[in-house]
Amino acid sequence: PPPYAHPQKCLDVLQEGKTIGWIFTLHPGVAQAFGIEHYVGLAELNFTRLATKGLDTAKFQPLPKYPGMPFDISILVDKKTESEVFAKIIRSADPHNLLHSIELFDMYQGAGIPEDKKSLTFHLELRRADRTPTDQEFKETHNAMIEGLKKNGATIR
Repeated sequence: PPPYAHPQKCLDVLQEGKTIGWIFTLHPGVAQAFGIEHYVGLAELNFTRLATKGLDTAKFQPLPKYPGMPFDISILVDKKTESEVFAKIIRSADPHNLLHSIELFDMYQGAGIPEDKKSLTFHLELRRADRTPTDQEFKETHNAMIEGLKKNGATIR
């Protein structure tokens, strides 16, 4: 850290494991030398190194013309299995390619759940760019996802 940083109140800012700066409190000796009576927080960053990674340019994406069909799926699974395994199963069981988004929004272990299990709840949205999905497409996609989960050891809640 820089010599003007407090020795115990300084954090390294890392980029891919390399220090590109610090966030710190001003060293008490420096503050006293300049007659500063308050704590002073500072940040020092190497913007040249930071900028070498570049920033993704935000791209405009218009709002969808047609409504999506949001729904939730709650499952009971083995406690040791990662939630991403089931997210992949859901993604792969999409016969009409309608899955617009999937988000794990609840994971629960405790009262009412067997000790070796956990409950996962995913929020999904089905959407088409050219029209609203039909009820039949929704049912087929939903059923395929449920069957895929069941085949891989999940219990639907």
